[in-house]
Amino acid sequence: MPDEIITCPKCGYHVKGPEQWGCHCDLAPGQNPDECAFDIRDVANCTYALKLHKEGKGKEACEYWRKW
Repeated sequence: MPDEIITCPKCGYHVKGPEQWGCHCDLAPGQNPDECAFDIRDVANCTYALKLHKEGKGKEACEYWRKW
């Protein structure tokens, strides 16, 4: 992954680091994104992952899988 300037979610400062991706579905305020159900092989417990899996797609096609 290329390095880029990102805002640290804890301190708010801009830092250089690798791109970070995570699931942004159902996050509470201040909560960091989670790992994807595809990564932990638990697509049955995520409505979005299950639908994508049935369509032959992966987490990259999910609207909630994005940079943070």
